[in-house]
Amino acid sequence: MAGLIAELRRRNVFRVGAVYGVVGWLLAQAAVVLESTLGLPVWFASVVVVLLLLGFPIAMLFAWAFELTPDGFKPTGETTLSSEAQSSKNRGLNIVLGAGLALAIAFIVMDKIVLDQSAPNIIAQSDTPVESRDASIAVLPFADMSAGGDQVYFGDGIAEELLNLLARVDGLRVASRTSAFTFRERTSSITEIADALNVAHVLEGSIRKSGDQVRITAQLIQTDNDEHLWSETYDRALTAENLFTIQDEIAAAIVNAVGGRMKFGARQSLPTQNTEAYDLFLSGRSKIETRLKEDVLSGLEELKRAATLDPGFIDAHILTARAYALARVYADMDEDKAIAAAERHHALAAAIDPDNPRLALEIAWSQYNRPGFLATSQVDAFTHALALNPNEPEAHRGMYNALTNLGRFDEARPYGQTALELDPRSTVLLITMAQDAVRLKNMDEARDYLARSFAIDPRSAVARIVLSNILYEDGQTTLAHRVAKSAEGEPRLQEFLKTIYYDLGMLDEYERYDAAEANAYRAVISGDQGEVLRYIDILKTKNDRSEYGIIFSLGLKAQVREIFETEESIAAFLIGDDPIESTFFAQTGTDFIHAYSEANPDGVVKVTQKLRDYYATRPTDEIFSAWDVAVKATWYALQRDRDALYATIDEILSRDMPMAFWDAHQAFDPYRAEPAFIERQQTMKTIVTHHRAEVEADLADPPDPWWSPDDL
Repeated sequence: MAGLIAELRRRNVFRVGAVYGVVGWLLAQAAVVLESTLGLPVWFASVVVVLLLLGFPIAMLFAWAFELTPDGFKPTGETTLSSEAQSSKNRGLNIVLGAGLALAIAFIVMDKIVLDQSAPNIIAQSDTPVESRDASIAVLPFADMSAGGDQVYFGDGIAEELLNLLARVDGLRVASRTSAFTFRERTSSITEIADALNVAHVLEGSIRKSGDQVRITAQLIQTDNDEHLWSETYDRALTAENLFTIQDEIAAAIVNAVGGRMKFGARQSLPTQNTEAYDLFLSGRSKIETRLKEDVLSGLEELKRAATLDPGFIDAHILTARAYALARVYADMDEDKAIAAAERHHALAAAIDPDNPRLALEIAWSQYNRPGFLATSQVDAFTHALALNPNEPEAHRGMYNALTNLGRFDEARPYGQTALELDPRSTVLLITMAQDAVRLKNMDEARDYLARSFAIDPRSAVARIVLSNILYEDGQTTLAHRVAKSAEGEPRLQEFLKTIYYDLGMLDEYERYDAAEANAYRAVISGDQGEVLRYIDILKTKNDRSEYGIIFSLGLKAQVREIFETEESIAAFLIGDDPIESTFFAQTGTDFIHAYSEANPDGVVKVTQKLRDYYATRPTDEIFSAWDVAVKATWYALQRDRDALYATIDEILSRDMPMAFWDAHQAFDPYRAEPAFIERQQTMKTIVTHHRAEVEADLADPPDPWWSPDDL
């Protein structure tokens, strides 16, 4: 063995191997640079590396079999070099080796120290701007290739986590989850998807879970020519650490393939190292997105479990808070319980990272969806969320909604437009912009937004709800009824149908949805106060506050005071120093004045002034809902301002919206004998009778179908 090693040294096999390794490494790095900068095919660098590897054993055999002499290469056995010639040859190889090592070290220093100085621990800044279309990507849901076909949530979760990582790379525009996930079924080509989302690249992939192993494949496609820029398959043990590592590797490869000088850095820490908690998180998130009652409740339990298994898993706390908020709306959870639980998880998340952008957005939406928060506070919350993530479409949409509720339409509109640019296939955004167009009295634009929404999701119940309301407010009661009936099984559309039947006085139809409420309104019509109170007590047993509607519509003073004593936060706000900024507090404030005129005169004075300030800034023609106008009429009735009262009633009548019970409130009692009031009551009865006849005709002979998006 010693003799063989000595012979290898004499023939310079070791030196040649070292030189070949250093020079080969430099050539491989050069190939990567040339592939990126010159736009060479994605296989160029790989081919160079393969050729270099194949050449290594050839170089070693050549070094063993041949000597470099002053007369050229000769077989080793045919010549004997002098010691001086041998030393000269060795020095030459040493020089080549030293120069190669120096170049390699210089390259490493430049790449790792100089070029990486601008990169923070998570995502580096882009040194040079790249055209937004070129530096843009959509991440599609990863296909479930598992044997049981029950891992869709896992594929969605991996795709969404990748999307979130890429969205934080400065200079890279990423299509929103909402828009990208509308292409789950992949009935469109990659080019069509790219055009719809305005992106230059699409990432697609698949997942396969089997026992404690996972396979994740991903491929990046350049959409203008369908070229596969990069692809990889990862076979790893199924652990949270491995899953996050794979996500980082995919994101880094994408950033490198897209180009420019964007860089992707390593995470400072893993979101969680608990594999079970991460799986529960992905499953729970998928379930609550459906908004179905059973899914929301099941998803809530999974998210709570994830947060319990790893109390430091901030995303689990954020999503648990969201699940509680959704449970209030979609799963009939007690409001106070849900709000308190959500706030606990907000606090736990804030203790981990108070400046987390997802947490800021979640808190902003939780405030928006609770009437106890000032609209100005909601604006502040969305402002903070936008400061942490200015490219988040949901933050722009929230800001638009909050400003709209304040009547600041000109300020609101740009936020809605920006949200739609960031999330062009979000049906929620399209519907929101449709509502905005209605407020601006641009019905053609509103229909266009809704048509785009139905083109994405023809079955959308939310779009039907909004369209029904738009048509109803526009005086098209029959068509609004048909749209609502087209998806009658949707609970929110059932609530809208109740509203229509209530306004038309069609209590037999109303009874199909709630017999107790229908009987209570029958008692209102008959004037039997005792029956009204009896049914109010029956409704109280439902614990859904349905009795509030009857109490407030009639203005029953004792019962109104009972509500305020139960809902202490509302009364505290009304007599507090904060201004009234929404219809909710305008209505409750009006009834506070009505119910406490003698019991709390000081509070009445304060609320009265706040309402005067509110209505001074809200012209009647800028109030969207006719019922909001009815609340304003009640306010003027209490203020004994006849001119303003009758002008406001005329505004209701001009909208041709039937309101059978608009005058039931006790505030109108002093005016009932006045000819002007009686005349307006008769006009409303004519409106109600006309619309009721049309709806009854449809119910007697239903159209088939009731309504289709093609009719829009």
